[in-house]
Amino acid sequence: MRLILKFPLSVFHTLSSFSAAKTSFLPQRKIHPASILLSFFFLIFFCTPPECHAVTLTWAANDPIENVTGYKIYYGSASRQYSSSKNVGNVTSCEIEDVISTLEVGKTYYLTATAYSATSESDFSSELVYTHTTVLSAVSDTQIIDTDGDGISDEDELYYGSDPNLYDSDNDGISDGEELALWAQDWDADYDADSIINLLDDDADGDGILDGEDNDPAAAAPLFTTPEYPEGAGVKGLAAFDNNWQPVTFNAGFTSPVVIAGPASYTDVDPGLIRLQNITGNSFEIKFQEWQYMANQGLAAHDFEEASYLVLEKGVHYMYDGSIWEAGIFEHSGSTTSTLWKTVYFAAKFPATPYLFLTIQTYNGSQPVIVRVNNLTEAKFQAALFEEEALLDGHAIEKIGYLAVYSPSRAGELNGDDATYRFGLNQTDSIFTSIHGHEIKLQEEQSADAETAHSSESVNALQIGRTFFAQATSFLGSDPFSLRQRPTFYSTTSVTDKWYTVPVDKEYENPVVIAGPPSFNDADPGVIRLSNVTGSSFEIKFQEWYYLNAKDARIHKPEDVSWLVMEPGRYTMADGSVWEVGTFNIYGTGLWFNLNFSQPFIATPALFLTMQTDNGSNTVTVRARGVSPLGLEAALFEEEADMTSGHTTETIGYLAIYYSPNSSGTATIDNKKISYTTTLVLADDHFTSASGREIKMEEEQSLDSETSHPYEILNILTINNAFFGQEISSFGEDTVAPRYRMAQ
Repeated sequence: MRLILKFPLSVFHTLSSFSAAKTSFLPQRKIHPASILLSFFFLIFFCTPPECHAVTLTWAANDPIENVTGYKIYYGSASRQYSSSKNVGNVTSCEIEDVISTLEVGKTYYLTATAYSATSESDFSSELVYTHTTVLSAVSDTQIIDTDGDGISDEDELYYGSDPNLYDSDNDGISDGEELALWAQDWDADYDADSIINLLDDDADGDGILDGEDNDPAAAAPLFTTPEYPEGAGVKGLAAFDNNWQPVTFNAGFTSPVVIAGPASYTDVDPGLIRLQNITGNSFEIKFQEWQYMANQGLAAHDFEEASYLVLEKGVHYMYDGSIWEAGIFEHSGSTTSTLWKTVYFAAKFPATPYLFLTIQTYNGSQPVIVRVNNLTEAKFQAALFEEEALLDGHAIEKIGYLAVYSPSRAGELNGDDATYRFGLNQTDSIFTSIHGHEIKLQEEQSADAETAHSSESVNALQIGRTFFAQATSFLGSDPFSLRQRPTFYSTTSVTDKWYTVPVDKEYENPVVIAGPPSFNDADPGVIRLSNVTGSSFEIKFQEWYYLNAKDARIHKPEDVSWLVMEPGRYTMADGSVWEVGTFNIYGTGLWFNLNFSQPFIATPALFLTMQTDNGSNTVTVRARGVSPLGLEAALFEEEADMTSGHTTETIGYLAIYYSPNSSGTATIDNKKISYTTTLVLADDHFTSASGREIKMEEEQSLDSETSHPYEILNILTINNAFFGQEISSFGEDTVAPRYRMAQ
């Protein structure tokens, strides 16, 4: 009978994985470390004395192609210092007493293994730590309880923190027992610095891929590869940190890493900034540093925040999607008399002004400091260090990392894992504004005065999967600030003709997504489509009308579209407005359905509709008419040439808002206070003014070339800088959908 040896709490112990990539053995070449799963097992044989026991080491044999002759076990009394070894021959297990003849009670041994052939020997495997305890009495089968069958006893699961009733406590696709063996002595480490130990973290390396689906759960998945870096030259992740240094491990083995950190979250509203130190090819340290005047008041402590990080090999990387990513490092210091701007020239020849992101890489000066940008062009930029306003005593030389990216279309996909990206440009001040699923603001410090208002600055934004980065690139206000971010239930993002997954700010139970009209960057007509609406994300794309397939395969340039996510229900807001969110199902083409709200409104509400499903592949839009306090009529419309073909059932989401028209108000949604306006607009096939934008009704040309359309009534909704519009009249019979552009 073979049982896992149970150690007391004082003993360093775990199952260890000594795995490495297998490579065919060649003469005069080192064998790769043995593909070893080295485990301690407690063997109970049929014998009378209770002291009869043995500890057995077992491992998996190397690939026969490597011509392995045998295996050696090295050991010593200090980590990675092996004073003795034992050739155990070509076997896959041995008793520890065969390696160490005299085991001392209470002594800790460090063991490693190698495979050898006639001509070569492998490197050491990863290390296993074993403390020899007093002799254990034999344990009967009935005393070992493993309720969930995951290979770990219930008693041991309480020690490790896993759930004795769940086979896979963190729901990452790996059983607790397998995961314990995977993480070995790092089971209680926290690779991605999210305050969750590896054993209980469903994504231990923070790369956005569940451990059970990750080829290497201990290493962040490569963001991209190039011919120069076939194993990957970039990784991304999320880190959690407070005012103390927190390690972040990504295990990429970079040679010259550049770390870019996104803006810190807004969990603790006290102002401050992100600092990094000890950057290596596999890790770095991060913390939130409040401004010096806060520390001087004894207020340096800060709650945990979250930020995205991106690590790239230094150099210019030419991507398969046509984008150019340059990562670099320069040095700069602060002046004691005035702002000291340094000009940095790009190594790449960018065709246009790139998106730029900067992060200080070192902690040579302990006072809080930020780096700001000015005069960004396609060839260069200027950078300067800023301490808080009340200090002008200079700053030590720091290394500053930068990422400059040229993207032909602001949107693309790198060839790594979870590598679809979107760039954006926003005007941001000291009030939160939304972009790419986040709200961002410029947070000034108050060392010299109490005011915190800041002029609008140009801000570059980048979203890759669930990671988010932002950088102010103008110098319109001189007061020091840092960017802060928080997730939001509404935002604006860029879409193309390819499906793009948009993460949302929390886990919803039955989310309803409302999308605004698309922008007019590409004049080819079409509509916004959604798919796979889940509690944590949804997919979105711009779908051109089918007749355009012959023109350019319906390829479409990036468009901007606003969206919001809410749970179904009826909400009475503090300003007196009533918001109702729900769904209904309709089918066919040009077939009008009468639909009722959950209860009547006092007056006719503003209405906004968005198709939630992609059940029918033909391009289709939903139109409304007859909106009243009781309900509405809705119908699906395909392009004119296909209006007789019908359309399968689709789920439509709706948002109805009762508030006096042409009014503004405030509402609290998902614990966020937002400002909004509702407006009625008349629009035909020409752009007309609508809440700081211009909107028009755009017909398609599948049946004829004319695109004139009569005036329609549209509801307009703005939430801060997000924009929504819905036709509610359907006076014109031809298929039509709204488009918008910024006011000219």
